[in-house]
Amino acid sequence: MIRRPPRSTPKPSSAASDVYKRQLPLMANTLKTSTAHVNAGTANYMAPELFTGHYPCSTKADVFSFGNIVYECATGRIPFEKCVHFRIAFLVGIEDKRSEILPEDKVREDVRELIERCWKTDPKERPDFTEIVQTISRFPAKKNFDETKEE
Repeated sequence: MIRRPPRSTPKPSSAASDVYKRQLPLMANTLKTSTAHVNAGTANYMAPELFTGHYPCSTKADVFSFGNIVYECATGRIPFEKCVHFRIAFLVGIEDKRSEILPEDKVREDVRELIERCWKTDPKERPDFTEIVQTISRFPAKKNFDETKEE
């Protein structure tokens, strides 16, 4: 009899396995139909509900994407830049992850708060664009998104 070495990682529970089995085909279909070509990169900006179907698609998905654009402007990094589309779908849609704002990014607190509000999982908790415009209008004039001095 051949003995296998013990598994280095625990086997996922059947409940978690069921979630993955249900969600992966939906996420794969979403990625196929939502990107015009492979290098479009739109998965980097897509809202979780577009991957999972847990909420109806609305302008709040655009708000989530806007949060990612502000993130890119503030940090200089594309959200989930080094991840393939399926990994992004898993991280954002299943694990509810967002790109990390690092301390060395020195993102201003008001900008960070706007990004995090746009990234809420439940679209109803995200601001609408009227509220976003009001928020941005309160930002200090001629000040960078980060805490560095303007040149």
